[in-house]
Amino acid sequence: MRAIASFVAMTLLVTAVNAAARDEIEGPVSAEILRVIDGDTLLVEARPWPQQTMEVYVRIRGIDAPEMHSSCADVRRAGIDARHALESLTSGSSEIQLT
Repeated sequence: MRAIASFVAMTLLVTAVNAAARDEIEGPVSAEILRVIDGDTLLVEARPWPQQTMEVYVRIRGIDAPEMHSSCADVRRAGIDARHALESLTSGSSEIQLT
């Protein structure tokens, strides 16, 4: 009975570790900015592991820019201005660290 309980406990532990490994990648992760999508989103080529890259959309934490596809013209203009501002901020370097 004790052996069965130990086996079940180890199986649950290994399953939990594998699930956690699939959900998150230890950071920071180096990435190259490919394109500014809008005022709070970038398309980047991340390098999470040696010799492996992946394109991912990255939302900037703490920023909620106006939407460029809003039905309101003023909000659309503000969204375009936000995208231009992020383009200006990122134009100095295409390399970033994702944390």
